[in-house]
Amino acid sequence: MNPAVKTVYSDLVSEIFSSTIKTKSEFKIQSWRRKAESLKAVDVFQYKLMLAILDAYISENDRARSVAESALLLTQSESYKGMAYRVIGNCYAHQGLYREALDSYWAAYKVTLDSTYFFAFFGTAVSYDFYDERMNEMKSLNESDQKYIKTELSSLNKEISKLENSNLNLEIYRDILSSAYAVFFSSCAGKIIRYPDVSDSNVSTILFNPELDLATIGLLNDEMSNALVDLLEKYEYEELLKYPIIFTSDDYSIHTER
Repeated sequence: MNPAVKTVYSDLVSEIFSSTIKTKSEFKIQSWRRKAESLKAVDVFQYKLMLAILDAYISENDRARSVAESALLLTQSESYKGMAYRVIGNCYAHQGLYREALDSYWAAYKVTLDSTYFFAFFGTAVSYDFYDERMNEMKSLNESDQKYIKTELSSLNKEISKLENSNLNLEIYRDILSSAYAVFFSSCAGKIIRYPDVSDSNVSTILFNPELDLATIGLLNDEMSNALVDLLEKYEYEELLKYPIIFTSDDYSIHTER
């Protein structure tokens, strides 16, 4: 990648994602689009990928994915392909489509063997209490990363067993989590941490990020309530009550240590 292009691209990404709560300023978003235009004359791939990132930022994920897929066709570079697959995976993740996100992150990893993409794949699966056989294909990772993944994988399997032994339906829980992550990414960027508390055929889930303000927390919880209403078309009300979810800024990180 041209150093100057790389600087423009990385600086713009850093600026866009400098805050967890997405800006509602159309002026700011348009200013980012104008900055992205500077990439067009020197690297069409980078330009298209930045447009996809901006579309995903404003929750136009289907369009963003289409643009990223078109960028993918422009390159033979393994590094560039990994970047495109990562953006496509992010678009799916922002919509709560975790299986599709996993496949995209895996494609990024397989084409590059970059551990960053493996961790994106692995972290997404863990967020949904989802075991995937590909988690064991970690030979290209360094010894320290392999040790970490094996420890996390053991904890994941224990958590899945705990949920199953509590007679909880993992598919229902994952559908609810899909809605929750879609709600989060509609207003926020970055990371939301899941803390589940399993007891008596019930799993209470805290989704937290210390950077959330009170207004955003209220918005997220209201939108989550609406999302649960939509799930009534698929599940019984009594079933959904077993999987309460709340967004908060309270830091539960001490409880998430495995």
